[in-house]
Amino acid sequence: MKVRRASLTVRPRLGFGGKLCVHPRQIAPADEALRPTATERAWARRVIESTFSAEAVVLVDGRMVDRPVIARARRILDLPSEGAGS
Repeated sequence: MKVRRASLTVRPRLGFGGKLCVHPRQIAPADEALRPTATERAWARRVIESTFSAEAVVLVDGRMVDRPVIARARRILDLPSEGAGS
């Protein structure tokens, strides 16, 4: 059974956080592909750290950070990291 890795790499960018698997062999590749990358986790940490001392609007990597962005960063940090076991 093959899991289409290309479709899995696009899904998180579109806001999907999971994939329906019809065979047990699809679970591990899907789980691995949907975990946040080290780059995504580093971004999320920068966002969260920047909001601790913020009084108003904060910029992270030249982009405005507001509540939905902070919520996304928290969700990323709540997920298992790349290479972590299920």
